[in-house]
Amino acid sequence: MLLRILSQFLLFAILSTTSYSQTIFSEDFEDGTMGGMTIVDNDGLNTSSGTAPFADAWTIPQQVFNDAFDITSNVVISNSRYDPAGTADDWLITPQISVVDANTAVLWSARALSNNSRDGMEVRVSTTNTDLSSFTDVIYSSDAESIVRTTKTESLNNYIGEQIYIAFINNSTDKYLLLVDDIIVKVLPSENMKISSFDSDPYQEMNQEIPIRITVTNDGGDLLNSLDLKWSDGNNEYTESMTDLNIQTGESKEIVSSTPFVITEAIVHPLNIEISNPNGTADLDISDNSIVANVSGIIYRPSKRVIGEEGTGTWCGFCPSGTVALEYMEANFEDEFIGIAVHNADPMAVSEYDTNLGFESFPNGRINRKFDQSPSEFPLGLDLEISAVTPIAVDILAVGNLDTREIEIEALVESVTQLNDIDYRISIIITEDGVTGTGSGYNQTNYFSGGAYGDLINVNGVNWVDLPDPVLAEDIEYDHVARAILGGFDGLLGSINSDLSAGDMSSQEFSWIVPSNMDMSKLHAIALIIDNATGEILNGAKTSVASSVTSTTEISDLSISTTIYPNPTSQTAYLEINVEQPTDVILEVVNCMGIVITSQSLGKVSDFSQVEYDLSQFTDGIYLLRVLAGDLISTHRLIIAN
Repeated sequence: MLLRILSQFLLFAILSTTSYSQTIFSEDFEDGTMGGMTIVDNDGLNTSSGTAPFADAWTIPQQVFNDAFDITSNVVISNSRYDPAGTADDWLITPQISVVDANTAVLWSARALSNNSRDGMEVRVSTTNTDLSSFTDVIYSSDAESIVRTTKTESLNNYIGEQIYIAFINNSTDKYLLLVDDIIVKVLPSENMKISSFDSDPYQEMNQEIPIRITVTNDGGDLLNSLDLKWSDGNNEYTESMTDLNIQTGESKEIVSSTPFVITEAIVHPLNIEISNPNGTADLDISDNSIVANVSGIIYRPSKRVIGEEGTGTWCGFCPSGTVALEYMEANFEDEFIGIAVHNADPMAVSEYDTNLGFESFPNGRINRKFDQSPSEFPLGLDLEISAVTPIAVDILAVGNLDTREIEIEALVESVTQLNDIDYRISIIITEDGVTGTGSGYNQTNYFSGGAYGDLINVNGVNWVDLPDPVLAEDIEYDHVARAILGGFDGLLGSINSDLSAGDMSSQEFSWIVPSNMDMSKLHAIALIIDNATGEILNGAKTSVASSVTSTTEISDLSISTTIYPNPTSQTAYLEINVEQPTDVILEVVNCMGIVITSQSLGKVSDFSQVEYDLSQFTDGIYLLRVLAGDLISTHRLIIAN
């Protein structure tokens, strides 16, 4: 009898475990076929030339396409960009599926391939047949999928005991491409949850209460109503029960510990966070129930500027809207935002820059290289990014020489916290304002001419409606134009140390010879701090080159030489000046924006003279110390680091 009971128990355990992992239908497209799924092109529209390889309703792309979008496995893709523009109605339908067990769900992954033109989708169910009119139940709908591949889960509990068909539908209007993969119908374990993300800012001011925020996703078949949350800072451990969560299958919710964390040191603090006991029972998959989140204290909050890179071209009729957007951002958010116009397929294009940005439509924009956004929406992107704390402060100084046409640039960075094993890099972008040219390549195509697309008014009051199509080269100047990248698109390897403590400073020098067709007085140098692990821009700084331009031309028999020490310095610097004959000398300090912030007359200086200069009034950063003796100028970079 005991053996029979034990055998029955083992059989029950095996059946129970099997039901939790039972897969009813699965298609990952790895064999290069649709695996018995049916596709229906219900819109009958003509695919645009830019998406010609995706003329079918759903297509398995070639490997060269997958490589371009960093897609590592076979997928199916649907197009919604047509000529003329229209609304997609493309269906991907499963074979008939029997839903027998409770907690049966359908899972799939999806991704939009253009953040600026993100496709949405629907998932529908039919309980009768594959006629499109039979798919009356909408179990999932989105207006725009994420550009990050994301797994979705929807319960099929409403169809227990029925034979169903599931349809994945691209119903987007004039967007781009939608990716779907790994379609699975299976029985979920009753209780299965995971920590999807840690949501508190990783860089925090010291001696402040920091909320412990995480997002929990319900991957189980039952409604998730309660769980236990535990977190530890290595010294103390805190546990509490969270109730009344009401998280449906496939849904996520942010939860916050009632006990905050307080940072007292500018170092990395690993926080161990764990969830357990979903609905008071065991989680059948605990592999994703814990995370280690690093939170770092900062010695101060660095100034931050958000970078907006605008994709544009003179051939692009809608690109004047991007021009207007950058002018608006400069006029209203100059202290928080840096705009760069990256030209495509026209005489101002910088191939390395244009190719690496990889915009597939124009005008287009990218904020901090984190997400694509129409230039007209740059104020929203600024709002999203400006509040996030950056761990790196950056300053930049550019000194030009009119005789040699060489610009020497120095970027100074300071870590405001402990950073370990990082790969942060500096990239320098040279931009020019007031760019002009001759020939048709500099004519700006203007679809707004005549008002067919509404008013487009620049900050100076000019309405592009009143301008011709095209605006001829002799009648237009281009601002914020990217002219060169120094250090590469991804930044110069080794330009920032991989391990830093709070307060560590370092500098990196760059130089560039200005081509003869560019106006040095209208150039700017922009420093980008790039996280090479993610490609994101962490911070930026911009300086004018014009007000720092110097000349070494000697007048008559007068000559001057100067030396400054120590450099870097904190409170005081010593300047040694040698002149051949008595000369009136003026000492100027120029900030990183190219603005003279102090000017002091030293009177008539002859032979050798040493000047002690008080720097206590200046904040940390890079400055230009400029000595004017008659018609001669001697310049020195000065780093102040307290």
